[in-house]
Formats: sequence, C-alpha cells, structure tokens
Amino acid sequence: MFDMKQNLRKKRWSRHLFWVLSLSLIISMIPATPAMAADTSTSGGSTAAATQSDGSGTSDSSDSSAAPSDTEKDSTSASSAPDTNKTPAAAPRRAPAAATVTVTYNANRGKFTSGYKTTVTATVGSTVTLPTAKNVSLSGTHLTGWSTNPWAATPTYEPGAAYTVPSSDVKLYAVWQKTMTLAPNLNHMSGYYMIVDPSGTIHAEGKMEGSTQITVPGVISPNVGEYLVNVFVKPEANYLITRLDTGDVNNFIYPLGGSYLGRPGSYLKEEDVKRMLNEGYVATFGWGTYNKHEGDKLSVDVEAIQPTPEAKITPDKTQNLNEGDVITMTVTLRAGDILNQYSAALSGTPVVHIGTGSGDSVADLPLSNVTSSGNDTYTGTVQYTLTADDIVRDKLSAQVEATITAINSRTKVRTERRRLSIRRPPSIHRVTLLLSTDTAPLIK
Repeated sequence: MFDMKQNLRKKRWSRHLFWVLSLSLIISMIPATPAMAADTSTSGGSTAAATQSDGSGTSDSSDSSAAPSDTEKDSTSASSAPDTNKTPAAAPRRAPAAATVTVTYNANRGKFTSGYKTTVTATVGSTVTLPTAKNVSLSGTHLTGWSTNPWAATPTYEPGAAYTVPSSDVKLYAVWQKTMTLAPNLNHMSGYYMIVDPSGTIHAEGKMEGSTQITVPGVISPNVGEYLVNVFVKPEANYLITRLDTGDVNNFIYPLGGSYLGRPGSYLKEEDVKRMLNEGYVATFGWGTYNKHEGDKLSVDVEAIQPTPEAKITPDKTQNLNEGDVITMTVTLRAGDILNQYSAALSGTPVVHIGTGSGDSVADLPLSNVTSSGNDTYTGTVQYTLTADDIVRDKLSAQVEATITAINSRTKVRTERRRLSIRRPPSIHRVTLLLSTDTAPLIK
C-alpha cells in the first residue's frame, strides 16, 4: 500500500515537473522587453533575498537559491540575451581626412640646386614657401617669381612667397627677366626709348635721362621670339645728326622719314612713329635683346654737328673801272656739313645786294647760272653795270643772302671694323641755314 502511494506521488510530481519545465521553456522563448527584464531581475532578486534572509523553505528551495536550476539558467540567459530586433545607437561620425594635392615647380629652362625637392604634397588650403633665387637659376637672367603660364612676362607670385595650395594639382613655372642698362652717348641731342615686341605692342617707354635701366623677359614664347629696344633722337637746334659709332655692325641710325627704320624699328607701329615725328624726333636706332644678357650695357656714340655755312663773292675785277663797265661776280654757297652726310638744297633764289658801302642799297640781283657740286655746295653768278655815281663815290659793295635746307638722304655708319654706307630715301629731317657774306668791296 505504501509503495503504491509512493509511486502515485512520484507520477504526480513528474507530471507537475513536466508542465513546469514546458511553461518555463515557452516563457524563455518570448522576447523580453527591457522593462520586463528589469522587473524580472528585480523580482527574482527580491525573492531570493527574502528567502535567504528568512532561512525558510524546503531543502530543495535552498539548493535552487544557491545553485540555479537548468530552467533558471535558461530563463536568465534568455533575459540577458541581446535584442536582435532593436536598432543600434549611431556611432559618432569621424571628420573626413583632409585632401592633399601636388605642387610641382618647373625651372622653365633654368636649373634647380642639387637636391632641391621640386614636388611638394600638401593639404588643400595650407601654404608652401615658393623657391627663391638660391634654389633655382638661369644663366644671363634673374628670377622674378612664379606663374602658371610658362610664357609669362611678369610673375604672379614673388620668390619666397607663401603660396596657398589650391584644390587640385598645380604646376608653377619660373619667370625670368633680363635687366640691362640703356646708355647711348647722345651728343647735342635728346633721346626717347621704346621696348616693343614683334606685334608692335609697347612694353615700356620713356625719355632718356642719362643711363636708363630696362627690363625684358628672359624666356620668350615662340609666338613673340624677341623684344626690341628702339631709341629715338632729337638734335639740338641747327644741329645735324651725322653718325653712330659702335662695335656692333648691326647698329645703324635711320631717318624716321625713310621707308626703312632698321630691324628694331621695323616692328614699330605707324602711329608711334608719327607720334615721335610730331614730337621732333628725327631718327632711330636700336637693338634686339635675344642674345643680350643680364647686366649688359647697350651703348653707342651718336653725334650731331652744327654746320658752319659759307658764302663767298668773288668779283672778276675791282680796279681801273669806268662808267658802264660790267662786273661779273661769282657766288659760292656751302652748307657747311663737314662730314658731307646731308644733301643741301637751295630754298628759293639767292639774292646779291649791291650797296654804296655805307649801308644804302643800289640794286638787288638774283643769282643765276647756279650749279651744285658735292652734297652741299652751290655756285652761281651775277652781273652788275657800274654807274657814274658809283665812279664818283668810288665805293661799291656786294652781299649775298641765301637759304639752304640740309636734308638727310644718306646715312653713314662708322664701326670699329669697317665703314658702312647705307643709302636711304630723303627724310623730313631738315635744317635751314641762312648764308650771308660780309660786305665785299667791288671798287678798290
């Protein structure tokens, strides 16, 4: 009987345990919310604490408190498992890494010093120090800065400047220039200079006040080729430009009124030549700069002279004169260009004034039979018939007055090695000379 009751109890306890375990398993499979987990944890903790403090309960209860059963472990594990359906909190965003670009230096026909780093990697917006003349050089020039244009005549950035790095890769080219001294020796004349490119565009100009510093690009694009220096000269009043002395046989002096102004002058614009003519300049000469170097001196000797005009009257007889005798006077006129560089043209007809010797005029006779010799000498004759009053006074004089205009139609160039003569058409460079003799006695 006892055994049957005992077996019955065991079967009931087994069924009870089965349902408890089944229920626990179902509960453990239901996702627990954070609030539920907290409540369960708190509730379980309180019960356990209370049980541990009371010391009551069966031995089974005390054992389960000390060592959780498999069911409790499963329940605890399920409640503490991460919620796979919960959206995770966003992680803090990191700032993107700063972009970097490459800055490349190009010596533009020059040469960097040994070991100098010509490529720099830097962050956008930062600054780098540009190379200076200590870092790069080009023979015959000096560094004036940097530009993104390899043919720039003037720099965008100074040497050694703090350059702000752009948003993309960039290449900077060295900008070279040549500084020279323009120092022609102008005797009895003033000067004006123009620096032009082959298109005639003026890059610099101004009056010459002694030696003048000029600057031209050191590296020139193929479209430009070369810069040219032109000097215009204006002689003092009644002075004639006569020659240009130089060791460079490519230098000549050209009248502005001519059809050819030399190679440097051939690139001048017509309006600029007219402007110089209107300001009184009469001739030009110049240099190309392709073969010139930093520190070169552009110098020549340009001379002008003041002509010494001559007028001479030679009568064919001055003694044993009688009333009615005819005196033939030969008149010689010379412009006085001692180097014979100019053509002298008579302006109008020279006049011989016949006087009493006391200031009174007797007759004004035009010169006739005029011939020329050389470039500046004219000869003519005039005849006068003696009157009774001339014989009574026993005094008679003659004076000639003429106007000669000197025109530069031929330019000679004297060099250290040879003498060259270049013919040019007549220019508007004219000097008017008034020739007059002293009173010449016709009766002695």
